[in-house]
Amino acid sequence: WGENLPYASIVDRRHLFFQEALAVPPELKPRNTVVYSDFGFWHLQNILERRFQLTLDRLAHDWVWSKIPDSRLHYRPVRMDSAGERYRIAATGEKVAMTEYCPWRGLLQGQVHDDNSWSMGGVSGHAGVFGRLKDVTGWVHALFDGVFVSGRTLRTFTKEVSEPVGARRTYGFDMVSLDGNGSTAN
Repeated sequence: WGENLPYASIVDRRHLFFQEALAVPPELKPRNTVVYSDFGFWHLQNILERRFQLTLDRLAHDWVWSKIPDSRLHYRPVRMDSAGERYRIAATGEKVAMTEYCPWRGLLQGQVHDDNSWSMGGVSGHAGVFGRLKDVTGWVHALFDGVFVSGRTLRTFTKEVSEPVGARRTYGFDMVSLDGNGSTAN
């Protein structure tokens, strides 16, 4: 299905992406094992966008980023500058750090490195948010100060779950595994 994708509009690519990705059946039974996957975030994005008839970047801005003082969290930050500085954040004019080199897209600077998110126009439930350290810490402070969820919900997000045995996770966050490995290890 990918051979026509590069020539389709972003709207068509997103529709096709959700159609194909959300049709993939689960490989494992719930509460059996933990496997890193983006599918849950794609499902959530699809549900939210359909329910509210807004794109994820608009929802994120309206519901989250606009509630953080001086936040510049955003998707798709880059615009081309005709004055010679090619990569700047569109809203502020600040320069954007390079993230990696992609064999088929070249140097990635100010664009999401995840190919699935990039194929959907840089806005996806699992990748694509840009911001300064100040923006990320502002989000964390707002989260723990109750701006987005109640204290009860936050406690649920941060309480370690008991299943599956041996997988150190919470409903909202990853944890360092008992052997010291994992995505949150040093």
